[in-house]
Amino acid sequence: MNRPAIDTTETLDVKGAAALMRCGVEAVEQIIDTGALPALQINQKRTVLLRVDVLAYIAQHAREQAEQRRKQQGAKGRSTAAPIKSRQARPRQVLPDLSRYESRCDRP
Repeated sequence: MNRPAIDTTETLDVKGAAALMRCGVEAVEQIIDTGALPALQINQKRTVLLRVDVLAYIAQHAREQAEQRRKQQGAKGRSTAAPIKSRQARPRQVLPDLSRYESRCDRP
């Protein structure tokens, strides 16, 4: 009997979720433990998450943090547009005078 191919791209383990979220495994486990990220604990070693749930968690918290930043900007009396910072050039480094050394090297 042939088993049908299983598409595992829709599910993640904790390591896969951590890689997708670009954080550590312990951070993902803490988020799961608080109940903020839905996960199925199969046994003590295996936890399964849906990729859609992880992406939804990221999107939700990104929106919340963006809203908090907007409120902080408003409280400071700044405009909602982010200021453009000009990049200041580094001062030029003064090179040492090598003429004394070159004259020594030119002698046979």
